[in-house]
Amino acid sequence: MLQSLLQLAERVDVVVLAQASMSRVLTRLEPNERERFLTSPRLAMVEVAQLFTREA
Repeated sequence: MLQSLLQLAERVDVVVLAQASMSRVLTRLEPNERERFLTSPRLAMVEVAQLFTREA
């Protein structure tokens, strides 16, 4: 699966890993490769942090 994701990342601007279980794949990538991937758990936590910051 990792190789398939890397090949896909070469053909598109960004790859969205929408399932939480897929986000662990990022730990197997080099830091420069991770830039092409978005994960819903990370995006969700950024949104939650922003909500708390706005209310503080």
